[in-house]
Amino acid sequence: MKFTRIVAVLLGATACASQSQTPAPTPADNAPASAEDAPAPNVAPQASIDAPLIPRDAIYGNPERAQARVSPDGAMVSWLAPKDGVLNVWVAPVEELSNPKAITNDTYRGIRNHFWAANSKNVLFLQDEGGDENFHVYSSDVESGEVKDLTPNLEKARVLVQGLSHRFPNDVVIATNETNPQLFDLYRVNLKTGKRKLLATNPGYAAWTLDRPLKPRLATRQVAGGATEVVTLK
Repeated sequence: MKFTRIVAVLLGATACASQSQTPAPTPADNAPASAEDAPAPNVAPQASIDAPLIPRDAIYGNPERAQARVSPDGAMVSWLAPKDGVLNVWVAPVEELSNPKAITNDTYRGIRNHFWAANSKNVLFLQDEGGDENFHVYSSDVESGEVKDLTPNLEKARVLVQGLSHRFPNDVVIATNETNPQLFDLYRVNLKTGKRKLLATNPGYAAWTLDRPLKPRLATRQVAGGATEVVTLK
């Protein structure tokens, strides 16, 4: 009898120990093994939206009018607007803006940038050939509409307008890289005759600054370490 009681006690203790070593189930044990095993959420399908496409012309088309400019004497206004579907330069007296006239006749790429000469008689604009980015500077006579290339006979060279001055209203200073593709020399060009005169040869400057008499007075250049140095010119 005493032996039977001892055996019963030992068996009971063993059963309790075995139950205490079995971990209780946790939420993680009941979770699916992967996202693919997870039940799909109960979400109602959304109706597709049949929205119309934005018209291409709304993004890439020509504006009705753009880039308005007032002549230096305040008598005329110029702007860019389509002519036969191509952007050109239009002008009108400030008192008659409803009666403009086109003073350029580009039929291909359109004109994207224009500005007045200091004499208020010519409008200057930049244009390249077929998108090659070798821009030339053109002058259009406001009265006659005659267009003149101020930088002819330049191949694979880019031209920039560098300066205008009321002191020399019939001149414009341009910068061109015709000699060295990496450097822009300065020339002074007469709007009436088209003749040009070399002002400065570029020894390595990144940019020029002119004074009112259209003389180069400052220049900038890159130095070691990436800094920019300002150079005073005589």
